[in-house]
Amino acid sequence: MAGQMASLEDIIRAAWPPVKRRLQELEQRRQQMTYDLKALESELEEAKREYDLVVDTATKMGFDPDMPKVNKNGEPLLTDSYPLGSVTIKQAARLTLDAFPSGLDSADLLAALSGRYFEGKLERTSFSPQLSRMSQSEEVEQKNSVWVLTDKGRAIMAKQPMLPYRADPKTNETADAGASTVSDAASAKN
Repeated sequence: MAGQMASLEDIIRAAWPPVKRRLQELEQRRQQMTYDLKALESELEEAKREYDLVVDTATKMGFDPDMPKVNKNGEPLLTDSYPLGSVTIKQAARLTLDAFPSGLDSADLLAALSGRYFEGKLERTSFSPQLSRMSQSEEVEQKNSVWVLTDKGRAIMAKQPMLPYRADPKTNETADAGASTVSDAASAKN
């Protein structure tokens, strides 16, 4: 009978280190998760305070941050976000003007395409040089102080595949057939 007891003791002693180690590892994981949860809760509380501050400030200023911003014509500015780099600046200008048949002034166009296609990170002090080049190639025209997309601009837009945005300004966009040959490069804030 003592042999059986020693055998059972041997089994228990052999099983003990992995069982103890597993328990210790799980306890350490639980402690880390508790610490991480406390840090997340703290970050969440800070985010809620920031959220409340933005909502309160917007409300005091008389607007709802969830409602789209409108341009001078009362039309909503495009605010859907596209991944940075999904289109070139010229493509974004064509797409934006196509969405606003009544046209946009230079500032509204820049704001709309920067927000929609470049995550608000398009760095331009002026959009007029780009529009001037597109106007020279007859892709856009200015009517009553707003820019509109021409039939030629729509034709270029329809036949040209969407090109990826490239960070290298010299290769931002290849020349369009019949369009301006000047790059529309600009930097985007990271």
